[in-house]
Amino acid sequence: NNAVSMYSKEMTRVVLVPTWDQSGKYYMGRTKVGIDELSVMATSFSNMIAQNEKDMMNNSLIIEKIEKVDGASPLTPQVDELILKIDKSLDDFTIEAINAGREYSDYKMNQCIAVSISGSSLFNELKTVILFAFFVYIAGTLYDLSKKFPKV
Repeated sequence: NNAVSMYSKEMTRVVLVPTWDQSGKYYMGRTKVGIDELSVMATSFSNMIAQNEKDMMNNSLIIEKIEKVDGASPLTPQVDELILKIDKSLDDFTIEAINAGREYSDYKMNQCIAVSISGSSLFNELKTVILFAFFVYIAGTLYDLSKKFPKV
C-alpha cells in the first residue's frame, strides 16, 4: 500500500510492478490494485453507516419521548371524552343504518306476498297416493258392506 501510494493519482487503477518472467528476464508488469473498487465500496459503506446512525438517533429520540410520557397529561381526560363521543356516534350510526335498511326493505316489500315453496319429494308423493288408495279401499269396502244390509 505504501508503494502504491507513491504513484501519482492518475495511476491508481493500474500499477507497474517490477517482475521476472519464466526465462528470468526482468520487466515491469502491469497489475490492477483494485483501489477504485475499494473506494466505491468504501463510499457505499460510509453511506450505510450514516443512514444507520441517523436511524439510531431517531429511534433514541422516539424512545426518549415515549419514556417521558407518564400518562398524567392534562389533555388525557379530554382525549378520553372525545374517544367516548366518537364511540357513541358510531353506535348511533349503526342503529340508524339498521333502521334505514329495515325501512327500505319494508318499502320494497309493500303489498307483496312472500311465498316459500318447498319442493316435494318422491317419498311424500308416494305416501299421499298410498293414503288416498287406502281411503278409497275403505270407502269401497263400506259401500259393499252397506249393500248386504236389508233395505228398510
